[in-house]
Amino acid sequence: MKLELRADAVSKYRQELMGLSILGILLFHFFQDCRSSGYNYTEYARFYFEHVGSSCVDVFLFLSGLGLFYSLKKNGEVRSFYAKRFRKILIPYFLVAIPAFIYLDIVSKDSISKFFRDIFFVSFMKDGSILFWYILLIMICYLFSPHLFRYIDSSRDDHEMYSRMFAILTFVISCILALQLNCGEFFDKTNILILRIPAFIGGMFMGRLSYTKAKLGSGFFLILILAVFLNNQIAISPIYTLRLVIALTAICAAVLIALISDAFLSRFKICSKIVFPILRWIGRYTLELYICHVAVRRILNKEDYPTCRYRYELLMLAISILAVVIVRLLTLMINKAFDTIHKNYAAK
Repeated sequence: MKLELRADAVSKYRQELMGLSILGILLFHFFQDCRSSGYNYTEYARFYFEHVGSSCVDVFLFLSGLGLFYSLKKNGEVRSFYAKRFRKILIPYFLVAIPAFIYLDIVSKDSISKFFRDIFFVSFMKDGSILFWYILLIMICYLFSPHLFRYIDSSRDDHEMYSRMFAILTFVISCILALQLNCGEFFDKTNILILRIPAFIGGMFMGRLSYTKAKLGSGFFLILILAVFLNNQIAISPIYTLRLVIALTAICAAVLIALISDAFLSRFKICSKIVFPILRWIGRYTLELYICHVAVRRILNKEDYPTCRYRYELLMLAISILAVVIVRLLTLMINKAFDTIHKNYAAK
């Protein structure tokens, strides 16, 4: 029996990979706290920080782009897409960000103006304040997603699709390099966002490959080997754009995990009955968990409960999970209220 490695395995295990990605992000933040405090920073932590780093965010964006391709393929009406997506991300964001910034800015610093600068990302653009930078990034990605989808979906075959992918990624990375060289101060403040855009774009192209059940041949493995080699040579480089290599390594690894899971791991009961369901469950709440986690982490560290210590890391996780439950329930209530208002308005 010939083994076929097809791109749709990534879509099949997308939710499990998202669960794995958020766990990787939590681990990175823990090692980051260990590094900044000089406490508990082991050789394993150093290796993870230097060669994996925050690349799980890139994987998360890659999988988000893939999911959006499927969503737009199912219903490409732009107005309903924007309404659904922005409501999905902004309601949890404001439910967490408003109380977090009330405490961090108004209570702690007695600054109402900073509260508004923070919550509407002005502080990020001007000062590089990165607490909820991911929300701004995903909103930017949502804005151009329908247009990118049409560009990808109009490809007549996979060869044309690959050409278009190469062209647009070359253009975007060239813009990033130009921005770094000509607007260095702005780039230094915002590169955490800017350098993630190619991952999302790549995810939408993977969505096309996955949707058409394209085969992944030797080219994918050559890219993976090259990415691992470059990752080992570059690690954390002062030339930030070269860190795109780390993101590429992580994305290739995620695709490889999906292929291995589809071909082999799904046959084992411990994976199909225990591991995959747990990761799927975590994957359903990745957005809420991410937002709650970064807010709780910031507050605990500010109040001298350093999350580089295991007991405070566990405390942070417990509070974050509780916050996720609350945010999820409130989000469902607000969405239900919105739907009721919309139905009543449409009935008039």
